Amino acid sequence: MSDLLEGHSLAAFRGLVFPGGFSYADVLGSAKGWAGALRFHPSAAAQLSAFYQRKDTFSLGVCNGCQLMAHLGWSGKGVALRQNISERFEVRGRKRIEKC
Repeated sequence: MSDLLEGHSLAAFRGLVFPGGFSYADVLGSAKGWAGALRFHPSAAAQLSAFYQRKDTFSLGVCNGCQLMAHLGWSGKGVALRQNISERFEVRGRKRIEKC
């Protein structure tokens, strides 16, 4: 991200991974600041837009990176991340609950 903000190009890359972990805190909505830093920086916004429009690229968002992709509009139209009832990060299956 620092390289993008400094004006470096994504033209040579085919894949882009937005990492998770504790980037901008580990809470729902934490990627809003990250998204804003990229969306409102002219060079970074142009680089991301050009990368996203290419047909030969892929991207992956992990944890907060997934939130970032949703805020950038890369996760599909109308995707919104909201707090769940338990207020925990979890994946629910039919017969089990796994806490992340």
